[in-house]
Amino acid sequence: AMPDIGQLLITSWSGPQGLDLEIADSRHGVGPYNIEQLFGATYSTKGEERGQGLAMTQQAVALHGGHIEVVDCPQGGAAFTLHFPQQPTKAAA
Repeated sequence: AMPDIGQLLITSWSGPQGLDLEIADSRHGVGPYNIEQLFGATYSTKGEERGQGLAMTQQAVALHGGHIEVVDCPQGGAAFTLHFPQQPTKAAA
């Protein structure tokens, strides 16, 4: 969804609470009104029937016990952080 201009930065980090994956761009951001509606199955800024991606991503992350946080970046663009909780390990038999 990014034309020829802009940067995309993907960062991950892990700790005792789990794994975070952040995808940030340097374009226009999403605005506070749009953040509330981004994950709707019909939401799109590009025309009809194009709003499935974020809805499916949110569903997949939730199936793993996680959630997605969205913020507009002060320098421009938006950041999506996917939070996945640490899964308990099974004890060896």
